[in-house]
Amino acid sequence: MANRIVVLNSDSAEVLVAIGAKDKIVGVADSVKTNPTVGQLFTNTTSVGYWQTPNPEQIALLKPDIIISYASSPPKNMDQLAAVNATLVQLDCGNLKTIIGDIAAAGEITGNEQHAKAYSDYIQSAINTVTTRAMSRSTQPTVYWEYNKAWSTAGNGSGGDTIINMAGALNVGRNV
Repeated sequence: MANRIVVLNSDSAEVLVAIGAKDKIVGVADSVKTNPTVGQLFTNTTSVGYWQTPNPEQIALLKPDIIISYASSPPKNMDQLAAVNATLVQLDCGNLKTIIGDIAAAGEITGNEQHAKAYSDYIQSAINTVTTRAMSRSTQPTVYWEYNKAWSTAGNGSGGDTIINMAGALNVGRNV
């Protein structure tokens, strides 16, 4: 069980907060600190830099048990992070295709399995509700999903694309 965690993606930080493991987070990427959903919870948490190229020296000073990064887009300096002597765990936590498993993994990592199970049950219930309602519609709306920066959209297979499809809509950015 990890007691000291560095989180490089805000989606994983959100899950850790939701399952009651915020107190185990000792460092976060800048993008977590500026995230409108959870950023205010980490104002006093040490920043480890940019999520794609976090500062291995700063991370080493925090003596983490685990470093959590995106599975779909791991850090570009993985070789440097390997020298930190912490286990690197890759969780997306923002993709509905993997969210249930990612929540379970976060629960197992932190020893918060019961909270993780309750949270994943809630998420699965919401997914089921949206999917059921989408199937009952007679038309398929067209959706443009704008990501973190202007004119950046959800491409084929992305988390946003999965959400659009589960809602029974057509993603205009699918073939971009």
